[in-house]
Amino acid sequence: MKTPRYEVGDIVRVKTLDELRRDLGEAMVTPCHFVEGMYEFCGQCLEVIGVYDVYDSDENFCYALQGGGSWNFDECVLDDFFITDEPQPDISNISMNYESLF
Repeated sequence: MKTPRYEVGDIVRVKTLDELRRDLGEAMVTPCHFVEGMYEFCGQCLEVIGVYDVYDSDENFCYALQGGGSWNFDECVLDDFFITDEPQPDISNISMNYESLF
């Protein structure tokens, strides 16, 4: 019996459309279906608020996400969200000199 990858309280990222097409093919077929109304959530990081068996299957799970409307998102359309302790580069003082490009 497979266990869900995510639990209530986890922060997940909905994959981008490009990632979904790469991983699932152009039709983006998933057990619960990924439909056009869900596209607006692509790339967003949201909190898991519910975990459900897909059609009473022990192999597939879907997730309700805080701020994700009334949609349930299949595990295959979600990705881990990592918070890193690595310092991010300070780019605030970088200037672009476009004239030197021509």
